[in-house]
Parts: sequence; C-alpha cells; structure tokens
Amino acid sequence: MATDREIHTLLSQRHGALGFAADATSFGAQGTARPPAPPSALAMAAKGGTGGAAAAGSAPAQGSCQQCLVISVFFDGTGNNLEADVGTMQHSNVARLYQAHLKSDDALGRYRVYVPGIGTYFREIGDDGNNPLGLGLGYMGQERLDWALEQFDKYLKRAEARAQNPTNKINDIRLHVFGFSRGATAARAFVREMAERCEETKGVMRLKKGGYRIQVAFLGLFDTVASVGMPMSANNTPAARTAGMLSTEQTTRERAKYGPTGVLKLAFGEPGADPAPGDFDGHMSWADGLAVPAPALVKCCVHMVAAHEVRNSFPLDSVLNGRRYPPSTSEMVYPGAHSDVGGGYQPGEGARSPHYGDVLSLVPLRAMHAAALEAAVPLMDLNTLRRQPLTIVRSFALDPEAEKQFNNLAAHYNHYRNAVGTGGRDIGRELLEHGLWYFRWRFYRIARDQTAAAAGQATPEAHRIAAGERQFAQQRDRMQRDLLPLQEQAKQSAAKLDRVQAELRAAEYHQARTGRPVSPDLRARAAAARQEFDQAEARYLGEKAKLDTQANDSTLAAELAAYDAQLLADAQAILAHHAKHPNLKLRPHYANLVRAYTDEFKNGMGLSDPKVIAFFDRYVHDSLAGFAKDATLPSDPRVVYVGGDNKLLFAGVLDGGLAGDAPRVYAA
Repeated sequence: MATDREIHTLLSQRHGALGFAADATSFGAQGTARPPAPPSALAMAAKGGTGGAAAAGSAPAQGSCQQCLVISVFFDGTGNNLEADVGTMQHSNVARLYQAHLKSDDALGRYRVYVPGIGTYFREIGDDGNNPLGLGLGYMGQERLDWALEQFDKYLKRAEARAQNPTNKINDIRLHVFGFSRGATAARAFVREMAERCEETKGVMRLKKGGYRIQVAFLGLFDTVASVGMPMSANNTPAARTAGMLSTEQTTRERAKYGPTGVLKLAFGEPGADPAPGDFDGHMSWADGLAVPAPALVKCCVHMVAAHEVRNSFPLDSVLNGRRYPPSTSEMVYPGAHSDVGGGYQPGEGARSPHYGDVLSLVPLRAMHAAALEAAVPLMDLNTLRRQPLTIVRSFALDPEAEKQFNNLAAHYNHYRNAVGTGGRDIGRELLEHGLWYFRWRFYRIARDQTAAAAGQATPEAHRIAAGERQFAQQRDRMQRDLLPLQEQAKQSAAKLDRVQAELRAAEYHQARTGRPVSPDLRARAAAARQEFDQAEARYLGEKAKLDTQANDSTLAAELAAYDAQLLADAQAILAHHAKHPNLKLRPHYANLVRAYTDEFKNGMGLSDPKVIAFFDRYVHDSLAGFAKDATLPSDPRVVYVGGDNKLLFAGVLDGGLAGDAPRVYAA
C-alpha cells in the first residue's frame, strides 16, 4: 500500500482567473495516499499470496492452547445484499471480501460476520427490506449495529467458556472491520462503540470487561456516506421533488436560476461553495462521532473515495480529522461514482461494463484485498480464490475470460491514472483534478451527441441503454412471475396461522375461566403453523429482495438528457455573468467547469485522448442520472465532511486558520 503524501501550501487566487483556477488555491490538508496500480491475477500469483500466513496469524501459536480470537465484520452498503445480488453479479466489494474470508471456525476462534445493507432484507432484525425510510434516512441502521455487537459478544462468550480451562486463556482479540457507503458509517460506528468498551494502559487497549487485549488490526472503508436522519440534500430539495411531483428538469431549472444555492450564487466568490447549506447533515443518531480512533485501537485504516460522485444525497465523510489524517490511516481517491468504488452495479447497468470482468469497482476491490492480506486479515489470496466455486472465482474476475476483460480495464485505468495524476495531493486537489477531466469528457460527449442528433442518428450510448434495459426488463418480468406463487404461499400460511392462533387464544381464554387445559395438539399445531409461516415469509422476502435490487434503466436516457441540458445551461450562465462582471472571482470547481466548456465549444481544445474517452464511456457510471431523486445540479461539487459536521473548503483558502481553530464550514 502506498503511503507517500504531499503537504500543500496556502496560495492566493488572482481576480478574474478562469483557467488553472483549481491550481491557484489549496486547502492545505495532508495529502492523500497514492492508489496502487491494479495488479493482475497472474502477477499476484507469481508474487505469492499471503492467505496462508493470514490464516496462520489467526490461530494460536503452535503448541499453545492460548486463544487469539479473530472476528471480521462486513457492513454492506445501502441497498446492497449478498444473497439478493450475487445471482446477477451486482454484489458489492464488501460482499466479495466476505466471500474471500476463511469460513468461521470455532476450533481456531476465527469468525466472519456479514451485515446486509441498510434498506435490504435482514430477517434476523426484522427488516423486510425495500423500506423508503431505510433507503432514504438510514432506518434500522442502529439495529444492524446492535446485531453486529451482539455477534461480537456471542463469540467472546464462547472464547470465555473455553478459557475456563486456564491453558485456554484469551491472549488477544483481533478485529477486522469493512464497510461501504452507510455500511462504512456503520463500520466506523462499530469501532467507536468498541473504543467505548475499552481503556488504554501503556499504549495497549484492553476491554474494560475481562481486561483482554484488543485491536482493530484493519479497518477497510469504501466511500463513507452517512445520510442518517435527514440527509444533507434535504436542505435544498423541494418536498414536491421528494414526493415525485417535480421532474429533474423542473427541479434543476428552479434551483439553478432562483434558489438560494443557484449556480451564479455558488460559482463566484471566495472558495467555499456549499450546494446544500442548512441544518441537516445526515449525522444523526448512530452516525455521530465517526473519527478513526488512535493507533492503540486501530492499527491500520484504508479509505477509498469516489472521485466522480456529486449527489447532494451522498456527501463524503473523509477520514481526515481537520487537516490531518490519524496515524496509520490512508485515504486514496479512485475514479468513478460511489458504486464504481464500493461495487453494486450489475454488468451492463447504466450502459457501462457489460461483462462482470470489466466493472470498474474491481480495481479498488483488488487493492483493498491486497491491503487486507498485508494486514494479515484471514482472506484467501487470489491464487486460492481461483480454486473456489465459480461464483467466488467470478467475483474477483479470475476465470480466463474475465481476466482478459480485467486486464483491458486495468490498461484503461492506468492510462487515465497517468493522465490525471497518480495521487498524493490533498483530497481537495484530487477531487478538482478528477472533476476537470470528467467535465472535459461530459462536454465532449454532449458535443458528440449533438452531432449525432443533427445527423438524425442515435448515439452508441443510446443503443446500449436501450439494449440493456430490454434485458433488465425481461429479468424483472421473470422475477415478478417467479415471485407470485411464493407471495401466494406466504398469504395462505399467514391465514392459516391467524386461524390457529385465534383457536389457541379461545382455548387459553376458556382455560382461564374453567381451568380446562389447552390441548397439547392445539399448541403443537400453532407452533407448526408459526414455523410454516416463518419459512414461507422468508422464501418470499428473500426472492423479493432480488427483485428490489434488480437494475432498471427505463428512465436513464431521459435523465441523462435533462442533466446534460442543465450542465450546458450552468456553464453558459456562468460565462455570461463573468463577461458582465470580469473582476469577480470564480471558485475553483466552477473554473474547471468553464474551462472544460470553453475548450470544447469555443477554443477547439476539447478532450481528444481516445483512451481517456473510452475509459469514461465504458467504465464510469453517471450516478446522478441513475438516481435523480434530489435537487443536485450536474455542476455541483461533492460535499466532503472532514470531522463531525465540518465541510471541506476544497482547494480553498483558510485565511491563515490552523488546525484547532474554531470549527469552520468547508466546501468546494
């Protein structure tokens, strides 16, 4: 894992700067880590995996009966569910890492725990899934956190039972915690809760109860998003939009022209544009207090951030604490939208990556897998994984056809990486640089689409969207048909249970009045009816979860067109306003927007690198058009929280402020 970083100085921005304005200022935060180049499976096999060493590290020393309790917890992302998603190869990177983990083994004191994503079916806590409150507000996140803590307690009690024999005493507890999206928030909350259970003595963390030495040996995070309670996007999203009464075109036009966060209000001024200011920040309830604890508890933390995510509903919670990273903590920026980093797109969804071997999220997956192996997390190495069942082999793109696809992806990724820079800048500069290239590609694509429309032709992307949606619609129809008999069985089982329970209640009432005991046969029938219903409901909800997460691109083409039109309008409005007021300062993010627009449509200097164009065309999803549920403008910067409710002024000037000053609001 790369660890070299850069520290950037505070610079000033000249008035009227358009070009290179993103380079003219800096937040001055500690630099991010440099993402490693994606290794091929062949290179990893030649290097030699560490899966055996990791597994050995989880076992007691040879000849010793002392216990090293190893527990790995995997918190999946919002809307992500291994059982529901694996059949269509849209399971997340967290789910794939769980697949790669060695199975639980009581004899070795090694356990793996999977927590389905918020908003999905999770029978153990009574979540039926597809609940708008879960998907939108993080509902039942606390129940997931509590359940994971209960699993820890359960496995600790097992170890304590074995430790009744003094030769089996508990020597160490090693935790490995992974998470994506709100699951990354839950992972950080889980570590926070563990810290509250511990106390530090001479640089060693021990559980207050039992005094056992404990460490989070590895904390692996993909693009942390909280949005628990009222999300940040609630600050600027009209209620009519939330209720589905306003289209994307109506919502963005109103906000861009007339809202308090209109594009002209955001584009000009001192660096610090905040597209969604207000009281709502998504850090309510269990999502408060997400700072990575000291190295005495967390030995290693890796956080992978999405460079091209812009939705107001998905603000990033960086692992920065103010302007510096905690010790042994690395944050690296990867190209792509939220699920291009954490996984979750079905092959072909969004007219991208038609093969499971060329989805962009495989790059951060393999990097996180390698980092976890380095930290002795008991995962199978790639060479071992290729000998597992086909589903797991395909999860890491290790079959021959998938390896070809992945190698092509890696070549495009490395070319883009060399063009945009290999990382190491502070997170503000990283996001600005990636954003500039994305704007250049967006305007190139818009111009390309305009040319095709003028010639009366459909674009290749339009063909891919239509073809993909035909396939997805067929899959949804088939799932819906398969679901109907299961739904009917669940209804019949529920009716049968109601009848038997009514009979049982009547018998119990009669017993209370007359003393005549309830028939054992009736109690047995009631218990059997309950079991039958529970099984029928579980079958129905399990299959329904697959339909709930099935890809649906039916509105994608229209949403892409609406956001493209708004992006053009935003850039043109900024240019026109600047022409009237040439001395106004243009904020760095918007300088990149204008630079990309003028290069493409006025200066004849638009994006021409065919490999960069192919990288965006084939691999990077448009998460905004695929979501289309809030008031995000396509010109908005992503909001980044850098500790608590503070937002990052990325590539901005802090007026000489130092870490430790009173809290400030930071944005783009």
